[in-house]
Amino acid sequence: MASVAPWSRYAMTDTRALRLATARLAELCLAAVPHGRPGGLSAVLAAVDSLAEDPRPGSAFPLGVTRMLRLRAGRYPVVYQIDEATRAVSVMHVDRRA
Repeated sequence: MASVAPWSRYAMTDTRALRLATARLAELCLAAVPHGRPGGLSAVLAAVDSLAEDPRPGSAFPLGVTRMLRLRAGRYPVVYQIDEATRAVSVMHVDRRA
C-alpha cells in the first residue's frame, strides 16, 4: 500500500465553509516538520484545518500589503492567503522558527 502524506487531505475539501489548498512549496515544508513532537506536524495540521472554519482567527496577522496572513502553529508560522471569489484558503508556506 502506498504511503499517503498526512497533509494530502487538505488538497481540496468541498464539504467545509472554505476550501483548503496547499502550494507545492508548503507541501515540501510540511514534509520537513517532525512528526510526534509537541508543536510539530499535529499542531500545524490542526491550525490549517481550523482555517476552513475561521480563516481570520485573532492570532493571525497580515504580512504587509501582500494580502497574505501569518498564523503561528507551535514553532511554525503558516503563511496563507484567502481568495474570497473562490472561497478558498491557500497555504503558501510553512517555516520553522527557533
